[in-house]
This record gives sequence, structure tokens and C-alpha cells, in this order.
Amino acid sequence: MESEGNGGESTTRNLDDVLRSAEDWYIYLRKKHDGETIAWTVAMGVIAWLAALLILALSSFTLLHVFFASYLLEGITVITILAVAVSLLTYFIRRRRAFPFVELRNLIDKMKNASEISSYDYLKLVDQMHDVLLAVKKGKLDSAQGDGIVAFIVVALFGFNIGLGLLAGIIVYLYFRYEAIREYDNETRRYLEAKREFIEGL
Repeated sequence: MESEGNGGESTTRNLDDVLRSAEDWYIYLRKKHDGETIAWTVAMGVIAWLAALLILALSSFTLLHVFFASYLLEGITVITILAVAVSLLTYFIRRRRAFPFVELRNLIDKMKNASEISSYDYLKLVDQMHDVLLAVKKGKLDSAQGDGIVAFIVVALFGFNIGLGLLAGIIVYLYFRYEAIREYDNETRRYLEAKREFIEGL
């Protein structure tokens, strides 16, 4: 990929901006993926522990075990081990699921280490960013729903008003939903403009 004068400087700056941005979004998704793996691991362990504890409590009252304290202590030990096993199983299952943007990481590394970047790799990177931005948008829309639910619960509990909590939840959800869509539109437009400028400079 060769250019001359101001056109060459513009193309190089265009390339550097796109490459830097692509790496930033990759790191964001990688961290989000790892964070979700940890969250699922903890959540499944807690759910398994609470469910087993409930079964243990019900069975202890039903069976009227003579050595109630010993039975309960042994039972808690067992369900704790079970919860840890469920957490580890969840973690390894999540880890085995391939991160969907490994190819993007490889492409970024290839372009960063190349003495001269081919037009094919540049255009391929820009095209892959469409899928990346869609994944970012989906994740932030999902987060917007969670933020809305949290706002509803907090306001409803501390404000003792379900209607006000519902209103707060809707406002928070709509705000973060708007921000997610606006960010997606702006980033998509930026990549399309960079692609157009790059093609015109060939």
C-alpha cells in the first residue's frame, strides 16, 4: 500500500486510527467476555449452594434426624463442595466456548507487525469491525435492560413507590439504549467513511 505526499500521510493516519480503534474494541469485548465468565461461575455456584441448602433444610425437618447438628454440619460441607464443583464446571464450559473474535486479534497483530499493510487486510479489518460493533451494541442493549431493572428495584424499595420505580427504570433503560444505538451509529459511520477514503486513495 503506497501513497505520496499529503495523501500518503492521510492514508497512514486513517490506517492508524482504524487499527487503534479496532484493538480498543477487541480489548473491550475480551474483558467483557472474561467478566461474564466469572459472573456466571459465581452465580451458578451460589444458586447451586442455595438450592442444595434448601433441600437440606427441608430434609432435616422431614426426617427429624436424631443428630440434627451433626447432620446439618455434614450437609453444609457436602453442598459447599457441590457448589464449588458446579462453579468449576460452569467456568470450564464457558472457557471452552471459543471467543468469537480471535480472528480479529490475529489480523490486528499481523497488521501491527507488518512492514507494509496490504489493502486486502485493511478492508478485511474494516469489514470485521461491523460484526464487532454489532456485538458491542447487543451487549450494551442487554446492559441497558439490567440497568433499568436495578433502577426500578432501588427506587421502588427506597422510595416505597412502585410507580416511581417503574418510571425510573424506564427512563434509565431508554437513556442507555439511546446511548448504545447512538454509539453504534457513530462508530459504523466512522468506519464506513474511513473505508471510503481509503478506497479513494488507492
